[in-house]
Amino acid sequence: EIKRGQLLPELENVIFKMREGEISDLVRSSYGYHIVKVDKVVPGKTQPFDEVKAQIRNFLAQKKKKTQYKEWMDDLKKEAYIEVSLFQEDDENPAVAQAGARETAFLPETSRSRERSRTPSSGNSDFLLEDWQEGFFQASGSTSVQKEPLGQDLKAMERKLSDLKKLRNDHKISEKEYQKRKQRLLDQL
Repeated sequence: EIKRGQLLPELENVIFKMREGEISDLVRSSYGYHIVKVDKVVPGKTQPFDEVKAQIRNFLAQKKKKTQYKEWMDDLKKEAYIEVSLFQEDDENPAVAQAGARETAFLPETSRSRERSRTPSSGNSDFLLEDWQEGFFQASGSTSVQKEPLGQDLKAMERKLSDLKKLRNDHKISEKEYQKRKQRLLDQL
């Protein structure tokens, strides 16, 4: 006895179109060529509801669980706040510390020791710029980093504030993190 879904689609298409006692022409499948003979056709029947009630209940319960889970995950994704901190303290993440040691081996000793003392909350992009400027001015013989004129400084700060607002509005950072970073920027004035 053969039921739908047990054979290759090529064979099923031919078999279920045939009548009792018929012999098919050559049927080509991925396994080769076949000749099929139908000995007996057993008509399908409807199962009583009592027999399939438990299966239907399980199917509907699974479907409802999947729907609720998907909605829950979508809500979590909308409300999620994920912050990637590339600059953790050495003792917090030894793997990063090891990689960082290899990458900073070429830097002057003062720059390496200063880098380790920084915390994730201390404006990552700002200290990278400061390190670059310090290295540049040391190489050129100058002893200090020159500040930009106040007007340009304010424009840069305004740009940073608008970037922070965009991150907050896109739910990339939390309101608390936004306020903390905003205050840090304003403290620089």
